[in-house]
Amino acid sequence: MLTKPKPFSILKAVLFLALASLALTACGTAALNNWPGLTASGDAIYTAQMQLKKIDAANGRQAWVYPDKADAKNLYYAPPAVTDGRVIAASYSNVVRMLDADSRNEIWAFTDVQDKGRFIAGPVVAGDLVLIPSTDHNLYALHLDSGKLAWKFTARNAIWGAVAVDEKLAYMPGLDHYLYAVNLTDGKLVWELDLGGPMLHAPVLGPDGLLYITSLNEEVIAVDTANRKVAWRQSVEGTIWNPPLLHEGRLYFGTDKASSGNKHIGKVYALDAKTGSTAWSEDTANPVIAAPVIFGGEIAFTTEGGDVFTKTPDGGNGWTRTITGKLTASPVVVGDHLIVGGTEMEHLLVTFDTQGKQDWTYDPPKN
Repeated sequence: MLTKPKPFSILKAVLFLALASLALTACGTAALNNWPGLTASGDAIYTAQMQLKKIDAANGRQAWVYPDKADAKNLYYAPPAVTDGRVIAASYSNVVRMLDADSRNEIWAFTDVQDKGRFIAGPVVAGDLVLIPSTDHNLYALHLDSGKLAWKFTARNAIWGAVAVDEKLAYMPGLDHYLYAVNLTDGKLVWELDLGGPMLHAPVLGPDGLLYITSLNEEVIAVDTANRKVAWRQSVEGTIWNPPLLHEGRLYFGTDKASSGNKHIGKVYALDAKTGSTAWSEDTANPVIAAPVIFGGEIAFTTEGGDVFTKTPDGGNGWTRTITGKLTASPVVVGDHLIVGGTEMEHLLVTFDTQGKQDWTYDPPKN
């Protein structure tokens, strides 16, 4: 059964208030209180939290920071893309920059639409293109080597989620309830599908052509891209603030749900990727905001209450640790390190080994 969609005007007001709050916080002095985007590549971690930082995954040492000082006109929150020794980062001012991963020197900058919207989603590299959607309703395709605009596609409303791509199409989720399939060659609309609810996160494309996406209607939806129709949809308990993790035929994700007395708790799920049926689920003491990752052969989840825990693919319990902070950023894995981050943190980043032992932490150097 479908849940009743929230009125879009109310949703839009909530989201724009969140944006305004984020901007005000970013201009303040609390450097550890904003939502970071994390990306892992090779032996490095890139964190976007006001500034963009490169950190050595082996020891937590900072390699560089960009820009040198936090600038309200040049803020970074979206997880960057890394390709061939280059870092592509989208700023909160609707500017995309490519930096050299070693020197942090700027290679190019796309500034044509500065201040016309916000880049909330991270960029995606598709062949010789960089794809980046904006709250100004447009999906921008930039030439990878030059940063020049190749084409743009205009949706009905703001875009907050990154795209998924195959060899021919980019699949873009919209707050307007539509999933758009856009031709990578020329940016033309190939097909679209009204999924009945706002979508904030990137779809996940399976090897069989099924596309999995979460909706603010408290649903997970599988779309058959070959036949351009919904394959299945599954209602869950609570709001899903993260994309699902697809692993060996199952989808893993968490939710934020209200319990008695309006206290918010969470729930973690494993769904069969073919049918959408629930393989297992379990309540958690705190909301699950971030997407899970595979770590040490288990599924690693984090919560808004600072919990870090693992589950076996079949739902068995692994280890659990609790740290200070709201773990809202989707964690990343580098080798035998699980790296977590979020807001209101004692440390900007905290790492664990596969047995749950805390390793290095990272804090910005004091000036």
